[in-house]
Amino acid sequence: MRPRILLTLSLLGFLSGIAMSTLVHSLGFRVFDDINAPTLSTTTLLSGVVLAPIIETAIILFVFHLFRTRFSRKPSSYVAAFTLISLHALVSPAWAVIVTIPFIVFTHPFRSDGITVKHAYWLSTISHALSNAYSFVLQGLLSAL
Repeated sequence: MRPRILLTLSLLGFLSGIAMSTLVHSLGFRVFDDINAPTLSTTTLLSGVVLAPIIETAIILFVFHLFRTRFSRKPSSYVAAFTLISLHALVSPAWAVIVTIPFIVFTHPFRSDGITVKHAYWLSTISHALSNAYSFVLQGLLSAL
């Protein structure tokens, strides 16, 4: 693995998510209602940091492979990113806006020539997991205030 790439991708994903979240909230949109708002727990931590990145990157990989039969890496990776963004819109349109730039960031390895698809999968998965972990740490710190 390439530690500097992982750190860069995960921080870009995290910081762009924070920026987009700030924008969405400043415009008055609610991502979750009070009933469906996630709480900080072991279950949400495991699902958000381990399961979601593995499953979501597997979906990205599947869509990427489907489109690679007709298109180059770059458009295929963008279609894969927007597929995941669209799935997040099913939860909340505001959530889709928040994850737009992070998913474009997380699919960057799939656009890069010289990186195998297997390596791209793991770079994307781990950077996504680290980004989500940063979010949980921040949420924990803020809730302790």
